[in-house]
Amino acid sequence: MATMVNKKTDIEELGGSSRIISKMRKFYATGKTREYDFRKAQLLKLRRVIQEHEEDIVQAFYSDLHKSRTEALASESWVILAEINHFIRNLKKWMKAKKVRTPLFLFHAKIKIEFVPKGICLIIAPWNYPFLLLLSPLVGAMAAGNCVMLKPSEISPNSSKVLAKIINSNFESDYIYVQEGGSEKAIELLEHRWDHIFFTGSTHIGKRVYKAAASHLTPVTLELGGKSPTIVDKEVNLNVAAKRIVWSKYFNAGQICVSPDYLLVDKSIKPELISKFKEIIPKFYGQNAELSSDYSRIINEKHFDRLIGLMEEGNIVYGGKHDRSKRFISPTIIDGIHEESKIMQEEIFGPLLPIIE
Repeated sequence: MATMVNKKTDIEELGGSSRIISKMRKFYATGKTREYDFRKAQLLKLRRVIQEHEEDIVQAFYSDLHKSRTEALASESWVILAEINHFIRNLKKWMKAKKVRTPLFLFHAKIKIEFVPKGICLIIAPWNYPFLLLLSPLVGAMAAGNCVMLKPSEISPNSSKVLAKIINSNFESDYIYVQEGGSEKAIELLEHRWDHIFFTGSTHIGKRVYKAAASHLTPVTLELGGKSPTIVDKEVNLNVAAKRIVWSKYFNAGQICVSPDYLLVDKSIKPELISKFKEIIPKFYGQNAELSSDYSRIINEKHFDRLIGLMEEGNIVYGGKHDRSKRFISPTIIDGIHEESKIMQEEIFGPLLPIIE
């Protein structure tokens, strides 16, 4: 394997991503990653370095998204640690070949299914959960015996730096490597042939990833955003429903692909539901969410401006407070929205909750 990469100068001497990819292919060809002991040892190492860098991780998330310590650990690193433990416990069983019943016309043969690595994988992650959405697919790729190139989002720069520090200082560059950089670096990486690409992000960028992969017939996993409705009918317990909606919508300031994007509400209970929201939101974040240590911020000014533009239609019945200098938008509920409204034409990805009767 290659010499451990510890310094920026060492990384530069590798000759860029093309050189690293070439080294990965050579290392993968040795068959080392197929060994159970190797896979388990690498997973144990990943678990250890995550635990050792807990404070760096927490601080990076706070700098990028104003995430509280509890949210940062519970929604990111603790999830990864639990996943690593799950893979370690089951790895040997999952690696075993499975016997298959032999059909009559092949009575002279013995058949089994063997699980083999794909080879060299590329994982591209978004900025909203920069740790979870990069390392979760990495854990699976490592357990399966692959070599992996990781591309974190440049939009969450502090998280990207910490990830590069954790991985590049502890793993060989011909096995796992974090490639930092902007969109031009992602485009460059996509020009190479990979054995699998895992992308999490917007539908727009997902199409570009899929198009690039198609030129090499590379299999792709896409986890893309969308508009997730929440339906509230008149039979529900409104107090419970309101608490669950508030928690899931305003966690990470709504910057979650599976948060409630909009509500479809039975008109007979809409006034009471809105009243419940007004009662419950302050219990979560206080009368002024800007002062809450548990409330996140919008990732950057570009996304802030986009969200402010979505607030131009409808009637704001709660919240609406914002401060561009702090990238703060309060938990907001908007009534008077219809299917043709601007806010209904794209994924919101922020703390704005439209209500449609």
